[in-house]
Amino acid sequence: MTTGTANYIRTNVPKIERTFRDTSNLSPVPGLTIVGILWGGLTAGCMIASSSLTARYALRAGSQFTSHPITWLTSAALHASWFHLAANSICGYSFARDMRTVDAIEMFTLGCLWCGCLTTFWGLARSIIAVGSSGGICGLFGYSIYQNWDNHRPQMGLLLISDIIRWIDRTFGLSIPYSFTFRQTFYIFTSVSILLACRQLQTGRGFISHVGHLGGLFGGIMGAYDRALNLKRRG
Repeated sequence: MTTGTANYIRTNVPKIERTFRDTSNLSPVPGLTIVGILWGGLTAGCMIASSSLTARYALRAGSQFTSHPITWLTSAALHASWFHLAANSICGYSFARDMRTVDAIEMFTLGCLWCGCLTTFWGLARSIIAVGSSGGICGLFGYSIYQNWDNHRPQMGLLLISDIIRWIDRTFGLSIPYSFTFRQTFYIFTSVSILLACRQLQTGRGFISHVGHLGGLFGGIMGAYDRALNLKRRG
């Protein structure tokens, strides 16, 4: 390899990599909006129809491996209430707004699969019935953490929630921490999830799959790592 070629590669590969990340001009908003409407319609239908329909497609983790793998995905389209759906929609959009549509859908699916897998194994120790898209949202979260691990600027805040806290700060002169670095958020989230999962196992109470959240987070991180390896091979 000539010196000129080596210098060209050294200068242009980072630019090529950044260009590859931004090749898609598709916004995640249309795809996520369509999926959100489907979730909302399905949730409304199940809530109005019967609880037995919801129970059939929810993720049921127990000591007998009773959950079918298809419920790892179908449970993500079910929510316990409209408030549950609205909260997940806000969190999901907050994480996905800076991602390409294809990345958002891929990481959401990975998050659902990893969440369902770990929740199923967790059911051997503690039975749980789980619904909601939080596992997939944690997949988006894990992808964002990997991409911004070395970003030391505090910017990890939830859309709308951050705006409300900023309004409270300005109005009442308070100082409420609402924005952290991605690395700080990762440490806080994993620590709290592990503590709550252990407490849940100890008391036998609770309906939130904290282990599933960690599984979704790990799935998103692994998906981002795989994407980074592919970029290096192309470079």
